[in-house]
Amino acid sequence: MSNNHEPLAPPSKVSETDSDGPGRSPSKGPGSRKTLLARQGFLGLALLVLGLTPGLATVAFVPRLPEQVPLHWGADGQIDRWGSKWEIVGMAVFCLVFSVVWLIAVRYVGRAAERSGDEPRSNVRLFLRLGLISQLMFNAITLGVIYVDWSATAAEPPALSLDFPRMACGCLGVCMILVGDIMPQVKPNRFIGARMPGAYASRDAWRRVQRACGWCFIALGAATLLAAVAQGAALGWVVLLSGMVATSVFMLAYSAQAGKKHGSDGTSTRR
Repeated sequence: MSNNHEPLAPPSKVSETDSDGPGRSPSKGPGSRKTLLARQGFLGLALLVLGLTPGLATVAFVPRLPEQVPLHWGADGQIDRWGSKWEIVGMAVFCLVFSVVWLIAVRYVGRAAERSGDEPRSNVRLFLRLGLISQLMFNAITLGVIYVDWSATAAEPPALSLDFPRMACGCLGVCMILVGDIMPQVKPNRFIGARMPGAYASRDAWRRVQRACGWCFIALGAATLLAAVAQGAALGWVVLLSGMVATSVFMLAYSAQAGKKHGSDGTSTRR
């Protein structure tokens, strides 16, 4: 009879003769060239495109800006720092470097997951999705700065004005919702998810902890988004920061309880 509270154990390795289906050659695993390009190619390409987008916008708009532009806004929406327009280039370079480093990390995560049996194929895909969500946030910030600075210096102000602090806070709320949505899909591993001690007690404990953390992120992201849209960035940041503290305390307590209740005699499988 199966036991839902069995300790986490690496799944049995697939033999080299196993195939991915009729007419398909054996998979070499997520760390291989075949898997990254054939199976994860679209997500990887999307991540690279997002890394290049701020650079293209910088080339198109930054040379037209004055030497000194707004670069930071307070929670009240007021400009609190000016600087050289070329600082925006650094933001664009960061986006590109992030994509390249993340794609390199995908290879490492895939190979490490294969060696330890950490459900590699699923987690590599989720690792790429987390990179995409992060890159969407970086793109929103960089493109938002470019748009606001261009709007302030355009001969004819555009019809659409942008409250940058509110937009940034709202985008962060959306990103938290997206992260929360994929957390229940994360399989036991060493790299992503709510990697708290109690979660490693058993597969059942891991599943419960990821699901609870996902719901917390969704609720907090939605509350942050609504606060930012309705009342502005100031309230949005208050909701976000206080919610993060409350979520951290709750998840530490919940993971410990889940490990005791749904674990297997306290056996730890953390690697």
